[in-house]
Amino acid sequence: MIAKDKDGYIVPCNILVKAIPNLKRNLTFVGFLRKLDENDAFLQPPSQYNRLDYHLIVADLEGQIYGFTRNCWETFGFKPAFFFNQFGDPEQ
Repeated sequence: MIAKDKDGYIVPCNILVKAIPNLKRNLTFVGFLRKLDENDAFLQPPSQYNRLDYHLIVADLEGQIYGFTRNCWETFGFKPAFFFNQFGDPEQ
């Protein structure tokens, strides 16, 4: 799963969701997020790309950007505040 951190950058993470029985509402769902370790297999590129920097940008088919990793700011110099409003929604 991909989530946004407090600064607005996307971070790959694991999610654990549990259903908890509740007498008043039938079920309540609780979720826990944990940032992936840098050595996680999901974050490892194919062998031909080892030792190269990578940048993740999440966009739709029309090019609307919804998030990017912190290393995009470090490499290209753009911050989430430039692309998103105070609620984290893409600027129109």
